[in-house]
Amino acid sequence: MVEFAGWWLALGALWLLLIGSVDGLELLVGAGVGLLGTVAARAARRAVDER
Repeated sequence: MVEFAGWWLALGALWLLLIGSVDGLELLVGAGVGLLGTVAARAARRAVDER
């Protein structure tokens, strides 16, 4: 769970840093994109660890 939260926070922060200005919709989109990236990163890590 800590890894999940770490990835989500890092990817969300990167999104916000790259877009510049932040309003409510951009914050929501950033959270969603961070969540999708987190799921992909965890899936990739599991695939590598299974080898």
